[in-house]
Amino acid sequence: MKTIKLFFVAMLLFAGFNAVKAQTVEVKPDYFDAYVDQAGKVEPALDMLLISNIAPPAVNLNSIVMNFKMPAIPAGMSLVGAAFTATVLRKDQWVSFNGDLYGIDFRATDVALASDYFSGAFVAGPNVGNGSDWGIMDNFLDNAAITFGNPITSTQTTNEGANTQLVNFLKQQYGNGAVNKYAFLRLSMDNVTPTTNWQRYAVAPGDNATYYPRLTFIFGLPDAISKVDQSNGITIYADRTGRVNAKVDAALENATLAVYSVTGAKISSEILTSSNFISTKKLNPGAYIVKLSNSGKETSRSVLVK
Repeated sequence: MKTIKLFFVAMLLFAGFNAVKAQTVEVKPDYFDAYVDQAGKVEPALDMLLISNIAPPAVNLNSIVMNFKMPAIPAGMSLVGAAFTATVLRKDQWVSFNGDLYGIDFRATDVALASDYFSGAFVAGPNVGNGSDWGIMDNFLDNAAITFGNPITSTQTTNEGANTQLVNFLKQQYGNGAVNKYAFLRLSMDNVTPTTNWQRYAVAPGDNATYYPRLTFIFGLPDAISKVDQSNGITIYADRTGRVNAKVDAALENATLAVYSVTGAKISSEILTSSNFISTKKLNPGAYIVKLSNSGKETSRSVLVK
């Protein structure tokens, strides 16, 4: 009888979760990706995007600029998560800089500008870089983490903190009217005085069928966690301290509650020790996926920590 009850409760939970399931939209850059140099020269990507320093003392620094057409927000939803991924196809042995990730305000056309160039120390948040840029991730291309080789395929993805910055940047774009227009991401050098020849990362451009850069949008209900149907005796939400609360039927005691980032990284896993459970893990503001599993049954739900 308890097994039947557990199955029935789990199915109700599954139905409730699916009713507010997040929508994921992946966007690849349009054709005109580019690298922009310090002298204002804009070169469209052909086989690869280059962030490089060539032949000191005649230093020529480049930034990679990628454009992404902003999708419409599904009706009744808002942006609750985002992530960015790019793949390094080559790194020269003597690289002494990291590639920092920035957001650049949207435009009506998908064309990079000479003014998009920037190099120097990373600063997180809005109004940095060229003045209106948004610092998203320090050391997205990490010289220490990406090994030398020709060719290589080292895929890099924004971390949890960068995803929060990315969401905030994209929300600003939406708030300023960017739907169906082009927001830009830039990879910039953080060391403007390298001393060795031919330092560069080569990153796959938008027309690379396998390794193209991709920007992932996750749309959901920002307040969905407070709208869970409680008639089945189940509520899951994040409280003001950033801890996940799970109020469940006694049949779900001893179930496993796991929390994941929007990119799939497991953050925590705990056993429900009571029917009114509060996680010990304090989450930072952002979007998460909560999975509840028991007896081979698993359900998932998006949770927003404010």
